[in-house]
Amino acid sequence: PAQNIKELIALVKANPGKYAYGSAGNGSVQHMSGELLKAQAGLFMVHIPYRGGAPAMADLMAGQIPMYFGSMASATSNLKSGRMRPLAVTSSKRSPAFPNVPTMMESGLAQFESYEWNALFAPAGTPTGITERMAREINKLMQLPDIKERFAGLSAEAVGSTPEVLEQFRRKEIAQWAGVIKRDRKSVV
Repeated sequence: PAQNIKELIALVKANPGKYAYGSAGNGSVQHMSGELLKAQAGLFMVHIPYRGGAPAMADLMAGQIPMYFGSMASATSNLKSGRMRPLAVTSSKRSPAFPNVPTMMESGLAQFESYEWNALFAPAGTPTGITERMAREINKLMQLPDIKERFAGLSAEAVGSTPEVLEQFRRKEIAQWAGVIKRDRKSVV
């Protein structure tokens, strides 16, 4: 029944343990996003892991689970058709595909930031000149109009960077999720 994140938090707090959330599976970014919400909002919700996003979304649509943390790419058609209600996006800025949907930060969770991301990695010891050239070429590709259009069609964003920026981002992600995992393990034991 919640129309936004503030209402969701109030609803779950008023009914501890009654609400569950689905994800694409244990350890997925969707699972971790749910755990981050629990940690930051002080909620008690049960995680229901699925074998991928499609079965989780099917159960959400059938009313078997009350909420689902999913990727924009997998949820776009159901969101655009109105069969699913978005409460917030987990990125630090609003999605160009759904500009009216607030971020979790705008919804009152100032430290909430979560991304489903992909990157290209090379074996350790690959010469710097090669990795830098790969990054330059990938960055050029990410700026091509047809590539940007294909990503936008998936409600995703084509982003390029340098190996150094990627490494900083990767380290930040590891630190953030390690804290969530440690907290979750303590709450289970």
